[in-house]
Amino acid sequence: MADIITQSQALAESYANRVNSRQIARIGRAATLVASEHKARLDVVTEVTESALLATAEVSALEAHLVGMVPHAEGRLRFVADAGSAAMANVVTKLARS
Repeated sequence: MADIITQSQALAESYANRVNSRQIARIGRAATLVASEHKARLDVVTEVTESALLATAEVSALEAHLVGMVPHAEGRLRFVADAGSAAMANVVTKLARS
């Protein structure tokens, strides 16, 4: 009789260990998936930010060039350049928040 109880306990422990192992593996896969999703999101934010920075630099260079060619349009050119740069900054900000 003691043998049957010992075997039953061993089977129960074995089953519990298998269940725990599966749960741990499932948690590990879920954590890996979440980490991958976060990395992909950071990659997108980085790419959009870099693009916005380069575009802003190009807008600023063009603004300076056009102001040199048409000095009396400086205020309007600055306004358009600032509006465009602000719009790009909004895109980066919204992307980072979402």
